[in-house]
Amino acid sequence: MTEGNQQKPTASAAEKEAKLPAHRVKLYQLNAETNWEDKGTGFCVYQVGEDGEPDRLVVHSEEDNSLLLSSIVEKRRLYQRQQDTLIVWTENETRDLALSFQDPAGCEEIWQCMGKGRDGNRSKTAGDDDSGKATPPTRRSPEMTSLPDPELSNLKEIAEIFAAAHTLSEKDKISTFITIENYFDKILPMFETCEDLEDLTDLHHLYRLIVGLLALNDQSLIEQLLRDEYIIGFMGILEYNPNTPGMKAKHREFIKSHGNAKQVVDLADESIKRKIDQTFRLEYLQGILQSGGDADEGLLGVLNNMIFQNHAEIVNYIQNNHSFLSEIFQITRDKCTTEAKRNEIIRFVHQLCALTKQMQNSVRVSLYRSLADYGLFDLMHYALIDKERSIRIASLNILAAFTDLDVACVRGHLLLQTKESQKKEPLISTIVQQFASDSNHDQKVQYFEILRLLLDPNGNSTGGPVMNDPSKQSPETDEFLQIFYDNYIKTLLHPIESLEIKPISLKGPIEPLVLTQDQAQLCLYICEFLYFAIRNHSFRSKYILLSSDLFTKVLQLYRSKYAYIKLDTNGQNCLLNSACLDLLDFIRKENIQVLVSHIITQFGTVLDTITYISTCEQLREKHKQNTESASSNDEKLDESSSSDKSEKKDNHDGWDSSTVDFNEEEYFNGSDEEDAPSSIPLTLPSDKDKSEKSLSMENKATEDEEMTTNQSLKRKDRHEESEDKTEASLSPPPFKSRKQSIEDDEEEDVLAKRSTSSPSPRQSPLAKKIVIKTSSIERMRTQ
Repeated sequence: MTEGNQQKPTASAAEKEAKLPAHRVKLYQLNAETNWEDKGTGFCVYQVGEDGEPDRLVVHSEEDNSLLLSSIVEKRRLYQRQQDTLIVWTENETRDLALSFQDPAGCEEIWQCMGKGRDGNRSKTAGDDDSGKATPPTRRSPEMTSLPDPELSNLKEIAEIFAAAHTLSEKDKISTFITIENYFDKILPMFETCEDLEDLTDLHHLYRLIVGLLALNDQSLIEQLLRDEYIIGFMGILEYNPNTPGMKAKHREFIKSHGNAKQVVDLADESIKRKIDQTFRLEYLQGILQSGGDADEGLLGVLNNMIFQNHAEIVNYIQNNHSFLSEIFQITRDKCTTEAKRNEIIRFVHQLCALTKQMQNSVRVSLYRSLADYGLFDLMHYALIDKERSIRIASLNILAAFTDLDVACVRGHLLLQTKESQKKEPLISTIVQQFASDSNHDQKVQYFEILRLLLDPNGNSTGGPVMNDPSKQSPETDEFLQIFYDNYIKTLLHPIESLEIKPISLKGPIEPLVLTQDQAQLCLYICEFLYFAIRNHSFRSKYILLSSDLFTKVLQLYRSKYAYIKLDTNGQNCLLNSACLDLLDFIRKENIQVLVSHIITQFGTVLDTITYISTCEQLREKHKQNTESASSNDEKLDESSSSDKSEKKDNHDGWDSSTVDFNEEEYFNGSDEEDAPSSIPLTLPSDKDKSEKSLSMENKATEDEEMTTNQSLKRKDRHEESEDKTEASLSPPPFKSRKQSIEDDEEEDVLAKRSTSSPSPRQSPLAKKIVIKTSSIERMRTQ
């Protein structure tokens, strides 16, 4: 792992190590991609060397007690203490290591031991005299690279020394020398001299020197340059970029005017204030180097790492500072708060949320939820409609990011706000109104995406299955959808519903629909929303579409001049054209007769011009077949109807026309004709066929009459039995006289005889059915 990894501590060292406290740490190593790689978790002890041996940092694994690290604590090695729990150093030319302590107290204890050990480490070859006392290291120690004192004559030489350092070992030695010798105190005064002399050449040398110093990628040196005592001179040197000799930047002026962050509420922690100022300077320095083209990947990686660490520390402090957050949002709720003060708070919240962009989603969600608990959505209500455009954009970015991360939380807060809102409109109403009224294209896109996420039954999942079954939705989602469709869908669809309906015909002129660019884009988004609602909202969207003329209003958009609304193919062989042909072919194959007839009768002449494919020709042929089939069926129905009516007039068995309903007879006798074949050969029967057919029809009529009569009797018996059971359950059964019982029995005998006897040739089966039904009804009435 490191130097000394293969050596096991001596027995006396092991005994000494056992007496020292162990602290739980994580060991990290910087890999080739400049990412910190986790090498394991274990317990770190500071091992004091004996008999001239150097002190060591030793880490044993907490899993199997294996040796993860055994690193010599060297005096000339530069160790960095970062935050409260990190110790970082370069072990050799190709290995950067870091120990992350679980407890800040443990980190402090090891750091103090390292400081004492580096002062007390002795090497007989390096500086022990005969008395065994340690001598201070010389300035020209082989562990350090010496640099000449900066002068006007050697600035170029020093810059070349910095530029020639490529390995980690070389950079580490130079950084150690700069730190020990306080080299900044010698370099920065040279800048004042060069600027007073207006020596542009030496100023360019200083620029290359300071860029080479930054390229050492030493975090402690960068932090030192950004301190208040050095920042002005440091930024002054960066104003003289030799790549743009004719231009001079104004970095010092900008830092003086914007260097100290304005606080809307005072932060009590001075260390956090310094972190905020340092972060601003780091970001500005990063911008200077990127624009000048003088930053390599290693330096940018160091700057990004420093910025990220500061952001994490700032966010963690503010998120857990409950008194600070309470005071912030209380100011926004105070009626006496000025608009300028409220806008300052909105900008602060936006900057705070922007700090978390590179952090894990769990950290971001935790921050947004904390802000929501203190009143973020109340603040959004004012910010989204602010007259200042930058405030509207900032607040919309916050809401869009929060919705994208945790739509369930946003939906829940909006739903709660809708229920509790009394005097002011809820935030969802503001979102819908701003979507319909905001003229900015980018903001419309954000509003549309927010609404899509809020109304998506699948939550944050954009690629999951569509939930068309409302029973599978959460109760909260279903309630939110119901509120939206009850109160806000009309506002959302109003721009399309307000369109005036004009005739659209392929044969005549079409009155153009006058829309501005903003109105056309809004209509496009509404159409996309309708498509989304149809796929996801099942019966709610279906009711809205079918209970209004929205389809007709959407069709009016075809009168617009904007092609992206109409999706007009203009005769081009494109994907949309193929989709239209597939639709026509589907209608033909499924033989949707209503659509086939409408398309051919209304647009047939246009379809006839499409000859490069047979789809339209086949559709017309299908329409021709449907027309011929319908005409044939109509003729057969007319012949059958006239024949049945004449037969009924001749065979009504003594009933006059006022008693027999021929339409009713046609219904019962013609109910089975729908199952008959569509085409029946029409041939004239011979006399023999007529007699056989007449006999067969009489036999069939007899069988049908008997079957109908028996079924009617069975239905009557079941009906009477059911009535008897019902009456028995409600009241005692009525007693009949003997005479009435005899009369009933006689009537049943008569009916039985009629059912077994053959009807006369002129008697209609329906007449028998009517007689039975009427007698049954009369008997029920007499009872």
